[in-house]
Amino acid sequence: MKSFFKKLSKRESYVLTDQLASQFAEKSGPYRDKLSKFIAEKDYKALACCDIDYGDSWDVLSLYSARQCLAFYQKREDLDIGIDKEKAAFEKFIEAENCCRETNKRIALARRSSIDWNVASVLFTAQRKIERVLGDTPTLSELQLSFGPGANTNVRKITSSRWKLSATPSCSANMASTVCDVLAEIPAYTSLHGRDSFESWVVDVSIEPGELMFVPKNAKTHRSIIVEPSLNSLVQKGYGSWLKTRLMKSGVDLSDQSINRRRARIGSLNGSLATVDLSSASDTISKELVAELLPLDWYIALSSCRTSQVHYKKTGELLDLAKFSSMGNGFTFELESLIFYALSWATCHVVGVKPDVSIYGDDIICPPAILPLLSEVFSFCGFSINTEKSFTEGPFRESCGSDYYIGANVRPFYQRNCWSYATLTSFHNFLVRNDWSLVFPDVLEYVYQYLPDCFRNHGPDGFGDGHLLREWSPEPFRRDRGWSGFVFHTYIQKVRRNKLPASGDAILPHYVVYLRMSDEGAYNPFAIRGAGKEKRISVYTLGRF
Repeated sequence: MKSFFKKLSKRESYVLTDQLASQFAEKSGPYRDKLSKFIAEKDYKALACCDIDYGDSWDVLSLYSARQCLAFYQKREDLDIGIDKEKAAFEKFIEAENCCRETNKRIALARRSSIDWNVASVLFTAQRKIERVLGDTPTLSELQLSFGPGANTNVRKITSSRWKLSATPSCSANMASTVCDVLAEIPAYTSLHGRDSFESWVVDVSIEPGELMFVPKNAKTHRSIIVEPSLNSLVQKGYGSWLKTRLMKSGVDLSDQSINRRRARIGSLNGSLATVDLSSASDTISKELVAELLPLDWYIALSSCRTSQVHYKKTGELLDLAKFSSMGNGFTFELESLIFYALSWATCHVVGVKPDVSIYGDDIICPPAILPLLSEVFSFCGFSINTEKSFTEGPFRESCGSDYYIGANVRPFYQRNCWSYATLTSFHNFLVRNDWSLVFPDVLEYVYQYLPDCFRNHGPDGFGDGHLLREWSPEPFRRDRGWSGFVFHTYIQKVRRNKLPASGDAILPHYVVYLRMSDEGAYNPFAIRGAGKEKRISVYTLGRF
């Protein structure tokens, strides 16, 4: 029986990819012959490594076509182009660590000697800005302590909060001095894992390093993450939420990527804004930089829940980190956003231009006039501007998953693994939503004909990608009985659930009530990560499509 979400075979997926890519290569203007040749020769390494020169003479259709052709290959996790992806990622991780060590030395030396006056002015102004954004350091009781969805060092396969509540508490050596204060804030959890010992209550806590792991990123490399001990992640997420709220009060909304997208479009139209992207941003936030920019009490608070040592299982190495935090840490995203915002804002102040800055992680949008000094500041702080993904002039800008060329969205659909009928349907709908359906009718028809009859369901937008967005004439639903509206069929993937008994169930009601009192929103304690079973459902909707 055919499955909507099951991946096609690798061979079938490659043939399908080449067929689709060839149709876009034909319309790719100056890249037409080169891309068609790569596809014909099945030179996947060349396709995965091919870069677009936005300085070439492009029209919107040709640029989108070239980018869409390459997007079928460049982020494919299953594409083997003869590169050891984990080795490449580990080498990049070590390179970032060496960069952080150099930055730590440079900043420590700068405290005893003079540095460029403009750079020093930016750092001083950024310190004052960060101090105003952060305010007073919160106490542990003021933080919203909750588990994130990812793995911890003591919980790997099933990472729902039920199993994290059940697992023996663990923390890094950095948290050892404050772990008693943390446990005091979660009495039910402490009670579950504690025991009587000589008329006192004792909780056994495992002291563990973080674990360095790598997850798929694209066809050329993996992405490094650090799996944190459970108590560290609990507190880190609390500080992350607090930082996010403080940034919001200062005008930096980390819950809305559309701000950066709109501003990227403006920059592509009139050149008034530049989009800046950094290489390995989260891996190059050095310890001394955080100590230099943040108030001392904030630095101590965040240091108390970070992980300074990681274990790399493949080589057995125990690495001392020169960086302050990395991906996997619950406050890294908010911390890097704060630092990049403050440095960019301060550079505007020193240069004497309006601080028209917006930030989302390492996606920076700022006036082009500050780039010369901002580059110096970033270099001093150990950050490297990614010149391939940063745009200060010309008609192209990209930020937060949207790419604009003269105001037109030319963001392609990235295929990240073998095709399934579900991803084919998503690709079809992507073309329709982004107004490419009239330009590529043959592609839409090819996808439509490739889908089995049972998966050629039609319906309106706004209900996911379990059906095709395609013109059709639905039959009215029970109009003879006075009902108004239509019914369409779509596919959904059920949420995976694990209802096996766990010791953490004893305190689950406390945890659920606590989350509902916070800003966490809806919460299903039995839901676990991963794909569940598929289901075809009927949806009733009012009005016409």
